Amino acid sequence: MPIAIKLSHLKNGQSSTISQILLPSTETDRLSVMGIYIGKKIIKKHAQPLGGPVSVQMDGSIVALSSRLAAKIMVQPDE
Repeated sequence: MPIAIKLSHLKNGQSSTISQILLPSTETDRLSVMGIYIGKKIIKKHAQPLGGPVSVQMDGSIVALSSRLAAKIMVQPDE
């Protein structure tokens, strides 16, 4: 089984599956409403420099997350 890494550490264009979200339930509930939850396949599209937002694609939509949130979402990169 591949080792989980932070979403923020994925390379641009790399796909992965969310394996863990290291946030309180209030924040995981908010992410779930946005379609971000454990088991979801996502693609990291772009990360802004200097701690800016991280853009991810899922189901044809692109969502921007703060770098703080992206660092708390653990993913398993696809092979």
